[in-house]
Amino acid sequence: MEILTDEQAIEKVDHFFIETFKRYALLKAFAEVLRFPFFAFYKGGGHVRYDDHLISSHFEPFPLLGGRSANLVIGVKYRKDYMEIIWSSFHEWGHLSQPTLTNEIRLNPLLTHQRESDAWDRAETKLKDFAILQPHMHKFYIYRDQCLNDYYDKIPK
Repeated sequence: MEILTDEQAIEKVDHFFIETFKRYALLKAFAEVLRFPFFAFYKGGGHVRYDDHLISSHFEPFPLLGGRSANLVIGVKYRKDYMEIIWSSFHEWGHLSQPTLTNEIRLNPLLTHQRESDAWDRAETKLKDFAILQPHMHKFYIYRDQCLNDYYDKIPK
């Protein structure tokens, strides 16, 4: 894999939109919103894909040219609301914008929760840049809190 030019990354995003809008026609109204995280993953040398077998999305890091890149894997099994694809994509972009995950964080449930919370905070900040999302932000907060609770429940009491 390689780091792409802006033009190459935009071409990849536009191609991925074909699949996205076939699957989720309602997301077409949010194309400019989704362009942001998709572009970030492609521009950094990663890929974006849907996985029909996964319930949640995830960040799939890998080494690239002495640094780090990542794929965005969007789990779509049992999605209740297509907006969750937007929330998940921005959350995983939040991880892309964080420093590399260490074993200390990975093995410590409290630090993992903090890292997850930080990724959601980064997502929220960026989502607020899109006026079209403002009427839907209450759904973001519900989804974010539900996801964070899964990590919170793993912290020893």
